[in-house]
Amino acid sequence: MWSTFLSGTIIACLAMSNVAHAAAMTVGDLKDFCTATDAKSRVACRFFIYGVVQGIGLSAGKLGDTELFCLPDSLSMAAMESTVKLAIEQDLAFFPKDSGLEASGFVGAAMMMAFPCQEEDRR
Repeated sequence: MWSTFLSGTIIACLAMSNVAHAAAMTVGDLKDFCTATDAKSRVACRFFIYGVVQGIGLSAGKLGDTELFCLPDSLSMAAMESTVKLAIEQDLAFFPKDSGLEASGFVGAAMMMAFPCQEEDRR
């Protein structure tokens, strides 16, 4: 399990390294990764989304900020990926220029819309 996780993480980092040097990954870039047919791109898609979600969650906890979204404990990486892919598809159908937005912010917004916190969930 850990070897698969580690391999996936390394592949995702390598796949995104060229994008990271040029500029931040855009929604269009993420869509391309997520809809590609090769396994490396699909892994990059999944781990980018997972990394953003975990990063937002960790930063809120470390900084004492209010949580932006409240994920069910049983939510899988595949479900996170599906949530974001659907949000990208729906958004770009109506707002094609949004493909130039930063992907990390879009992922956070998609998770906020899909998994809003209730007042009793907030810290």
